[in-house]
Amino acid sequence: MQPFQPSFRYTPQPPPRKSSTLAILALVLAIVGIGPCPFLALVVMIVAKRQPDAALVGLVAALGVGGLCILGSAILAIVSLVQQRGGAWAAITSLVLSGIASILSLALLTSGGPVHGRPIRVAKVPRRTPTARGRGWSADGPAPAVEDLPWSLRRELAEAWRTDAALEHASIAAFGALALDLVALGAPPSLLERTHEAALDEVAHARDCFALASAYGGEPVTAAPFPEVAAPRMRESKSARLRRVAIESAIDGCLGEGTAADAARVASERAEDPAVAEVLRKIARDEQRHADLAWDILAWCLEQNPALLEPVKEALGRARAPRVGRDLSKHGRVGDEVWAASHERVRRALEERLA
Repeated sequence: MQPFQPSFRYTPQPPPRKSSTLAILALVLAIVGIGPCPFLALVVMIVAKRQPDAALVGLVAALGVGGLCILGSAILAIVSLVQQRGGAWAAITSLVLSGIASILSLALLTSGGPVHGRPIRVAKVPRRTPTARGRGWSADGPAPAVEDLPWSLRRELAEAWRTDAALEHASIAAFGALALDLVALGAPPSLLERTHEAALDEVAHARDCFALASAYGGEPVTAAPFPEVAAPRMRESKSARLRRVAIESAIDGCLGEGTAADAARVASERAEDPAVAEVLRKIARDEQRHADLAWDILAWCLEQNPALLEPVKEALGRARAPRVGRDLSKHGRVGDEVWAASHERVRRALEERLA
């Protein structure tokens, strides 16, 4: 008698593969990188407007943590896929989220845009003066008519003028640093004299802007200590310093201050408040004179080393118009469209002179 033979053979199936711990961890890191960290960076940018340097540190710190999470997520996800340890869905999702988070973080990091005018650079990064409550820089300044303006508009105008005041104040240090560079390079006395005169112009601009910010905001605002600008000057060879001064004169001076002069001229023509219009007319005249000074410094640098023309042109090609927000022309605040048009006009004129 033959033993019973079943018509099928039972083959044990392996248990369902559980998601790899690495893949799950990668997914968690990706979620942290795309969610809380960029969101925290955005909150820092919004809340810390009055302390731009603190905002910059907070932004970089938040995005730095997010970047580490993104990098860790990508590495763990790739390791999980290579080892085929399960959790492919989690690993692939982590890679996708990491890519999205990288794009979002990069967009936040570059969202500040270029500043207008001549900024002070600390470790090659444009900076502006922090501000605080006080009357030191806002006493006895222009007094616009604010009584009939809605409070929401007054707050917006106060913040705009506060930003301008911080930039104008930082330009005082920028011209001081430029004077030291010119001394180090052996520049002629006429350039040094005009550079110091430009610094005094910026003192007047900063006082006017702080006064307008105080008037619109209903509380006195002034410049806070800015110790970073007193850091020791970087050690450079003469050729490196000459190259930097040439490029900064082209971008920050000829283009930046030339654009600021043109935009201020347009704003002065549209401003309805006489006090605001007068401040803008003065800024337009002075900034144009500063742009002319920058051109003379650039021309002197090119006389010392004609080979600097190409890097100057390359830097000019990379320059972008500043973003300033919405248009409030009748209050002396022209918007992005006017600034972009001014930037393009000045850039084309500069390219023709450099041709």
